This record gives sequence, structure tokens and C-alpha cells, in this order.
Amino acid sequence: MGLLRSLGPGERQRVRLGVQIWAEALRAPRVHAVAREGVDRPRAVVADLVRAAQERGEVDAAWPADGLARVFVAIYQGLALQSAWDPELDDAGYVPAVERLIGALAR
Repeated sequence: MGLLRSLGPGERQRVRLGVQIWAEALRAPRVHAVAREGVDRPRAVVADLVRAAQERGEVDAAWPADGLARVFVAIYQGLALQSAWDPELDDAGYVPAVERLIGALAR
């Protein structure tokens, strides 16, 4: 079931609005600042999680923590964008693919 089909109506609208905000952020500095905050904060949290996993020896220290965090944010954004474009998107293969990708990072 696609991301948008699995969400309630209000959440579907939020995902679609988010995609529109990304476009507007290219033109409006104030919107850009808010949109960046919505990406930068989760990216920093994920980077911290990656660093912690590296310290525990669960993720290879050679992986750049911030780079991986950006990849994970991009994975979410990509699914949101594809779902906004195609509400019939069947993401059944998406989750296992992401799980395998993340699993490949583990030692």
C-alpha cells in the first residue's frame, strides 16, 4: 500500500503540502528557513544516532555520519514526493529495500 493511501486524510494533505513547501522554499527565503529547519533537525538527530552506533561498533566508522543522515532524509523525501505524484504507488518493495540498505551498514 502506498504511503499516501496508508495515511489518514489529514496526514495525506500534510505530505502533499510538504512537497509544495519544498518548491516554494526555492523562491521565498522565509519559507526556505522553515523548510531547512524541518530537515536539519531530523538530520542532526539521525547523524547523532549513526555516531552512537559507530561508537558501539555497530556501524563502520568509515561511513560519514552526516552523509548517511542526508541519505536517510532523502529516502523519506523521495518516498513522500513519489507518493504525492502517484497516490496509487505500491511501496510494498520499498520498506524491505530500505531495511536491506540499512542492514548493509551494520557490522
